[in-house]
Amino acid sequence: VWKDYNSLVFSQLRSANALVKDKEKQVSSFSLNVMEKFHEKFREHEGTFQFLKDTIKERDSANKKMEEKVQRYRKDYQKLSADQSALKTKYDDLKKENEKLEDLNNALRVVIDTSGQQYKKCMATKD
Repeated sequence: VWKDYNSLVFSQLRSANALVKDKEKQVSSFSLNVMEKFHEKFREHEGTFQFLKDTIKERDSANKKMEEKVQRYRKDYQKLSADQSALKTKYDDLKKENEKLEDLNNALRVVIDTSGQQYKKCMATKD
């Protein structure tokens, strides 16, 4: 009885093993088929991928150039801002100096007017 039972079990195991091997072949064949289709699709779109890579490189290059320009503009702006500040200070200093000169000029006019009046009085008394 055990011999028949063992024989039956081994027979079923061999059958199951054969089924497993058959399924493994099917899965392997399916996987290979999927990979081939993937490679085929990849080859179809390889030009598009290269175009996208090139476009990304061009964009990155353009971004880098633009960033360099922005940095130059920032430096120029900072320099111009500093120059403007210096010119404003110089303008304020010149404005103060001009006010002092105007005050001095007004004082000189008073002196000249007074001197002129005194000269006229002096000339009038001489006559």
